[in-house]
Amino acid sequence: MVNAAFLSVSEVARVLGVSERHVRELLRRRDPATGQPVIPSGRLGRRVLVPRSWLEEFVASSGARLEAER
Repeated sequence: MVNAAFLSVSEVARVLGVSERHVRELLRRRDPATGQPVIPSGRLGRRVLVPRSWLEEFVASSGARLEAER
């Protein structure tokens, strides 16, 4: 995994093994119960960035293997 505090949409897609389009859909989605985003993110100019810590926790809790480990 890239060694940075935040990851781009393409980096998140590569790690999860899904398309960038799917990641962008998840970025727009909100949990109906809490109203919180499914994937937390922030913007830096036009770039959308996802906290690396969130992605690591998500992968650990889901039991999924990282794309790089396959």
